[in-house]
Amino acid sequence: MAALAKPEKQIVPPLYISLVSFAWFTGFLAIRYPSDFYPVVFLYGFLAYFVGAVENRVASYLLGISAYPSDFVSYSLVVGARMDKVKGILETEGIKGALGIFNTKEIADEHKLKLAGKNGYRLTMQASESADSVNLAIVFYDLSDWYLRPVSGGLGEYAKLKVAYLRSVFMRPEHQLTISDGQWGETADTKSLVSTTVKRMEGVLPHYQEISRLGWVKVVAFIIALGIIGYTALWLQDLPTSAGLFVALLLYLAFEVRSSTAGERKGETLSLMI
Repeated sequence: MAALAKPEKQIVPPLYISLVSFAWFTGFLAIRYPSDFYPVVFLYGFLAYFVGAVENRVASYLLGISAYPSDFVSYSLVVGARMDKVKGILETEGIKGALGIFNTKEIADEHKLKLAGKNGYRLTMQASESADSVNLAIVFYDLSDWYLRPVSGGLGEYAKLKVAYLRSVFMRPEHQLTISDGQWGETADTKSLVSTTVKRMEGVLPHYQEISRLGWVKVVAFIIALGIIGYTALWLQDLPTSAGLFVALLLYLAFEVRSSTAGERKGETLSLMI
């Protein structure tokens, strides 16, 4: 019950733990080693913040973001135009900046477009082509480090401003597009978009059962490779070899990430993320 009422208390951020530990360590240094206080505090303060920040990213990647469908504000409308026309408008530099769009993806097989953006609050849009019109679904949310904040008055006003701006863009004289079926609340399109957005926020650990046998082989091989690198560096003290192995491992990881990203893009709808 406490986790549901206060989702931000599900996780104690690693950065917070590092800074609290550093504060205790600073007090110990001030009493025991006052002559070395400033240089050691500067060094360990930097390390505590850097390591804590990295651990924050790793923890959020593994555990994901706490999100519920009720944390989203949804809106949908129908634009009387073809997908290429809507895409061209949404990808115009000035409009992208006003909406805060930072990512665009296209799913050609499904005739869909997705956009994501941020400007204080965040929004995700999905455009689906149907005959001579485009169904546009938009969801707005307030993202913190570890969870989505509940819907607030500020988020509601942000959503109204963005929707009003978007409608005005489509209805400008140079576009003269018809807008219909504007609706706040859940529809089939917004429900699907919320579901995919929540799933995207889930971490790696909730999906461990979906990892294939080949995936588990790669995970075990990665752990073994790290062990070999550590053994070479610490036990054999062969730093050049261990450094070379580490660089090779990083290059392999970069290749894997690029390959998986390319695979995900096949069959994706066109998306703009805000």
